[in-house]
Amino acid sequence: MKKAGALPAFRKQLLVIAVLALCCFSLAQFCGYQLFKDSSQQPWLVDWGSTAPVRWKVIMGCVAAMWLLHFSRWLGRKALNPSHRMQVTWENEIVAVTGGSGDIGKAIIQKLEEVGATTIIMDIAPPGYQKGPKTFFFQTDVCSFESVNRTHRRIRNTIGDPTMLIASAGYLNSKTILDSTEHDLRRTLDVNVVGVLSCIKAFLPHMLAVNNGHIMVISSVKAFISTANSVDYSSSKAAVMSIMEGLQTELKHRYGNPLVKASLLLPSVVKTKMTDNVKQPINRFILPLLEPAEVADRMLQVLENGESDVLMIPRVANLAPWIHSLPPWVRVILQDISRNAIVSSGGLEERENKVAIE
Repeated sequence: MKKAGALPAFRKQLLVIAVLALCCFSLAQFCGYQLFKDSSQQPWLVDWGSTAPVRWKVIMGCVAAMWLLHFSRWLGRKALNPSHRMQVTWENEIVAVTGGSGDIGKAIIQKLEEVGATTIIMDIAPPGYQKGPKTFFFQTDVCSFESVNRTHRRIRNTIGDPTMLIASAGYLNSKTILDSTEHDLRRTLDVNVVGVLSCIKAFLPHMLAVNNGHIMVISSVKAFISTANSVDYSSSKAAVMSIMEGLQTELKHRYGNPLVKASLLLPSVVKTKMTDNVKQPINRFILPLLEPAEVADRMLQVLENGESDVLMIPRVANLAPWIHSLPPWVRVILQDISRNAIVSSGGLEERENKVAIE
């Protein structure tokens, strides 16, 4: 199965590299031409660019693009990790997972069980799957600071303070702003935003005290673009992204670069019960529907590395932050493509029909 799925992924990487290659080469050639257009001796790049075979232009562009990608990745790691790596020994790690009864939560719990970690499920509903011997369930409402603090005390007294926190609890309303009730909107913000803050406040102090720990939060690429029937969801995920960016800088400037890591995961659409009413408007070759196990694998890799990270999956999702750097028409086109991506229960058409009947 891995070999079958590796080829499309490899092709996507080649596609991204090829596009970047052409952009890099064209930009370098254009800049060289503008700087030396009045000179009798033009730089070799401009002269070579006009005479060299196309295949050599592509090869040189690919080399430049790959170098830029690796250099950018290296800079990102250094910027996010002013302190040393966190040493991870899975047998000694206690990992608390909010939303552990959900699909993504289940996938990461099972991955953690395989490597021997002690795992804690924090959720309102008990898990509908078989837990391992080192997995424990604590009923928790992440929207309530009191509930989270109570659960934290119970975990500390019975198992020990968690060394890692994974905030995977999420809520998707799937309605327009006008069709959403006050409860719908508050529920989205409470689960997706307040739930993250309440858990950070509960679990971070001990991590700082022992100078060790890792907090990972799941946001979404929808943090960069809001589509119909998910305005509150996109807003909440943008807030989560801002929270983690702020936490990273507070760990650096307010707590003296401790060995506490803060990672942010921004996946595209993941195949879960929560996204059953989400269609995939873009070709799946370009933006595939992710499986929970695939997301869990990447999460485990980040935790094992022992470094803070900002991870967007699949790789093409790394283009999402550039949306707001482009002209507005690019964003509008993407929103138009995704206009029917989320099916509403009781949408605008139904609401207007009810008004007309009344």
